[in-house]
Amino acid sequence: MSFVHLHAHTEYSMLDGASRIGEMFEAVADYDMPACAITDHGVMYGALDFYKTGVKRGVKPIIGMEGYLFGGDRREKPAQRENSTNTYHLTLLAADNTGYHNLVKISSKAWLEGFHYWPRSDWEILSMHSEGLMCLSGCLSAQIPKAIVAGDSARAKSYIGRYKELFGDRFYIELQDHGLREQAPLNDELVRLAKEFGLDWVCTNDSHYTHKEDSIGHDALLCINTGSTLSDPDRFKFDSDEFYLKSPDEMAQRFARWPGACETTLEVAERCNVDIEFGNLLLPHFEVPAGHDLNTYLRERTFEGIARRYGEVGPDTRERAEYELGVIEKMGFAGYFLVVQDFVNWAKDNGIRVGPGRGSAAGSIVSYATGITELDPLRYDLMFERFLNPERVAMPDIDIDFDDRRRGDVVRYVQDKYGSDHVAQIVTYGTIKGKQAIRDAARVLGHPYAEGDKLCKVYPPLIMGRDAGLTKALDTTPELRDFYDSGGASKEIIDTALKVENLKRSAGIHAAGVVIGPNPLIEHIPLKRGEHGEVVTQYDMRLVEELGLLKMDFLGLRNLTVVELTKAYIKANRGVDVDVDSLDLADPKVYDMLRRGDSDGVFQLESDGMRRLLVQLQPDRFGQIMALIALYRPGPMEQIPAYIERKNDASKISYLDPALEDITTETYGILVYQEQIVLMLQKLAGYTAGRADVVRKAIGKKNRGMMAAEQPVFIEGCVKSGLTAAKAEDLWALIQPFADYSFNRAHSACYAYVAYQTAWLKANYPVEYMAALLTSVKDRKDDKPKYLSMARKRGIDVLIPDVNSSDIDFTPVGESIRFGLSAVRGVGEAVVTRIVEARKAKGDFTSFHDFCRKVDYACLNKKTVESLIKAGAFESLHSSGRPHTRKGLLDSFEGILGEIIDTRRKEDAGQHSLFGAIDMSDGLVQDAPISVEEFPKRTFLALEKEALGLYVSDHPLLGVEGLLSRMTDCSLASLGERKAGEIVNVGGLVAGIRKRITKNGSVMVLLDFEDVSGAVVEVVVFARAAEQFASLISPDETLLIRGRVDFDARDDSVKLIAMEITKPNLEDRPLVINLTAEACTAGVVSQLKDVLSSHPGSTQVFLELAASQQRKTVLRLGSEFWVDSSNGLAAELKVLLGTDALISL
Repeated sequence: MSFVHLHAHTEYSMLDGASRIGEMFEAVADYDMPACAITDHGVMYGALDFYKTGVKRGVKPIIGMEGYLFGGDRREKPAQRENSTNTYHLTLLAADNTGYHNLVKISSKAWLEGFHYWPRSDWEILSMHSEGLMCLSGCLSAQIPKAIVAGDSARAKSYIGRYKELFGDRFYIELQDHGLREQAPLNDELVRLAKEFGLDWVCTNDSHYTHKEDSIGHDALLCINTGSTLSDPDRFKFDSDEFYLKSPDEMAQRFARWPGACETTLEVAERCNVDIEFGNLLLPHFEVPAGHDLNTYLRERTFEGIARRYGEVGPDTRERAEYELGVIEKMGFAGYFLVVQDFVNWAKDNGIRVGPGRGSAAGSIVSYATGITELDPLRYDLMFERFLNPERVAMPDIDIDFDDRRRGDVVRYVQDKYGSDHVAQIVTYGTIKGKQAIRDAARVLGHPYAEGDKLCKVYPPLIMGRDAGLTKALDTTPELRDFYDSGGASKEIIDTALKVENLKRSAGIHAAGVVIGPNPLIEHIPLKRGEHGEVVTQYDMRLVEELGLLKMDFLGLRNLTVVELTKAYIKANRGVDVDVDSLDLADPKVYDMLRRGDSDGVFQLESDGMRRLLVQLQPDRFGQIMALIALYRPGPMEQIPAYIERKNDASKISYLDPALEDITTETYGILVYQEQIVLMLQKLAGYTAGRADVVRKAIGKKNRGMMAAEQPVFIEGCVKSGLTAAKAEDLWALIQPFADYSFNRAHSACYAYVAYQTAWLKANYPVEYMAALLTSVKDRKDDKPKYLSMARKRGIDVLIPDVNSSDIDFTPVGESIRFGLSAVRGVGEAVVTRIVEARKAKGDFTSFHDFCRKVDYACLNKKTVESLIKAGAFESLHSSGRPHTRKGLLDSFEGILGEIIDTRRKEDAGQHSLFGAIDMSDGLVQDAPISVEEFPKRTFLALEKEALGLYVSDHPLLGVEGLLSRMTDCSLASLGERKAGEIVNVGGLVAGIRKRITKNGSVMVLLDFEDVSGAVVEVVVFARAAEQFASLISPDETLLIRGRVDFDARDDSVKLIAMEITKPNLEDRPLVINLTAEACTAGVVSQLKDVLSSHPGSTQVFLELAASQQRKTVLRLGSEFWVDSSNGLAAELKVLLGTDALISL
């Protein structure tokens, strides 16, 4: 006897199903079952993965869903209890392709029309889309079983009659038995009714996990879902451990009491035959002018664009265009290009900045000619086959960057053009990764947070953004393995984490993905509703593409917003129109700036690591920026030292083979770009460009089978071109690691161009560029202080917000920047808009009273006005000839505001007093006085920071930042670039103090530590250190902290573990000794120790070790080497080290 599971949940029943699809089919194959169904709760997320895996394993996949059926109208939104009582489960299976598409429609409409706590369909939807569907009566939560358990036989019969009428012989009574008390008598009654109505019955097991022992992991998953612990007796849990993928023998034994229940599952499986087609071309319909088809219209647009771009169509240009058009036409992608160029050009025509290109699409002259991309592929030597390969049939992939303020406008244009029901955003699935699995496991097991945290701290970091996984981490991380092998809580946590790791956790919306269909998307794929009402696919991006639908990435890029804002600011501030799309790529000011490492705020070049590389590289042309962007990634980073050395010393340049010189000359003999691999395969072994790219991709993806088959082909081709077989073997071995990490040249060129645009604007219009940067990060607390500090370093004043002078956003004012009102905390953009509108309509505000009378009082609440006062936004106003102060206003604003608003409300209501018609500014009514008393500076600045998120008018550390930098070897902003465990010295201000009681009752301290750049880092002061340095730790205190770099396991944010805390003497100048690497011999160091030790005192000593002009390391010596510099020390040091060794501060 055999059996087929017709009711099975996968991990796509998120945080309820624990069966991984691959494991399910392994079990099904082991049991020799011919088929298996997927019936996730209310969704079809996993249907295609399930289908493809089943076909691959030779087991028939049955596509189904356990839907939610609402007993009333799906559009009703009753209270939660009523909704739960009247919502039922129902098992639906697709018998054929019509049934599959009806299942898609039922699931989609349940989400789009009936969602209320769950995606609910109703009888109307079920009746409209029942064709081709098999229906099982469902579990204990279904209509018929619920009625029977409630003792309402008449209602149960009514339901059975209704289902039978709708589905006919495609309706089956479903029996389940997990050992629950009510199930056996229920099954008896269900079988009796089935006989009465002439229906067959089937047994199912409502599996939620694959093997019986997986019930432990499933239980943990339920706790993750509900936020409870396994020890909680009142938590939601399954009532037995029988909800797994049982064997046919187990099912036969369990259901022997109800003959035929197992055999009928085979009949149902036999009747279910869905055939899903992949690889179709389902492009949206693009209307072309009369007399054209898609191919001829794309050809016309291309040659029009070439004439516009190049002035004339030369033979090389024509040959390239004809070749590309031929490939595009042959592959059937003309419509794709027309669709993309249409919305890209609409964006440009409507003032929306579009990036110059992204990915390999910039390698196409058709893309360039039609306006999709902005980089000339001939000028930059970009390869078409890397983008569209006639020997690798795949949908083109053109991703577009837009000004992130306007991305939504482009999506709406596409929706309007093709129909809103033809367009959707794309789902993305969150999974439980290794660290999160550990944290979740520790919590549900009831262990203290510290137990999970210690395991996360030794968990390996992400590699190129990817989690290695818990199993590999145990194999490669000795500390983690030691914790596991020690047993106890650590082993229990890791064992539980392994059971839930990589299970699906949530469904979100892809940041960029948009799908456009030729028909309403519901005809092709299931849809759902996002949290904010968005229409979203239930299939992810990969599967949407495999079905043949057009997937586009519409990416919002903040840097494009910065470019567009800067252009507008330059026009407003200087009256100059700037064209950043036709720049000279050899502007000396740009390269001078980059060579200094002054690349903060420059796209792709602003990290500390990149700034150091710019100083070392000393770039002087655009191609070097391209190469640096390509190389600055894990893997290729290993090539950076060689690249820099060869750029700065031509004698170091060498080539893999003389034949490759022309291919790698630009990159000094180093393979940087994927296109160079392709050219090598062409030149050395005679490959076509298309075939070479196929091989390059296979090598990069480590396709062992294809690599083994290709090696003799490569060697034979090399021998034919004149190389020896041995040399060919060497080259094959050399190509492989390069192909693994080489980068797309077209993408590098495009992003280098945006980098250059932003660098050019910063170098030539720093005030406007900084204002644009600040506007772009006005809601980001970490970046705003960084860019403010950057402006200060360039000598640009950033002025506090002002109700008369500020706009909504940051704006340049001459050579200064005025803070935008919308960047004040607690003041929304709608409120700011009304303030600016009132000022423009009624004139500048003369006093606080005048402000309260002119601005729409509906938006003048206490919180808003208080925030503006703390930010200093009223300081330019006067009352009775006396300037407003922050303290004066905070002491009196509530009374003034309340009185004026009350008067205005009465006036609006027609309740005029005797003097109501008289202008209150005529002097008959005296404004309430406002004190001119001001806060002490410390309070004044603290309030300003509270309102603005940073110090603007002043900073407690301004004036001593140079001194502090000499005493430290790491800024807080660059701490994240240091390695975990590294010891650093930092200086800054105590911006916040929090105390925690440890398990043993001692007190540890957490500090918010801030430096002059505005960067804030959490410093952890454990109990012993907290006690030792308690006298130094107080609010707003300036401190030096020596500590160990650490990263929070929850979010990888950087922390510092304090080892030593000192209070710097900012009055006394430290002694700084400058030593070159050559002078730093053992003998000199020994004598230096003796000299310093013989002059003990309180002046700190720093050694500045200069490895080169650009690279210096500053070491702060311990207190045992601090000196008294007033008793002849300088003279002794000059004798020992020379007169240039001492630096005066």
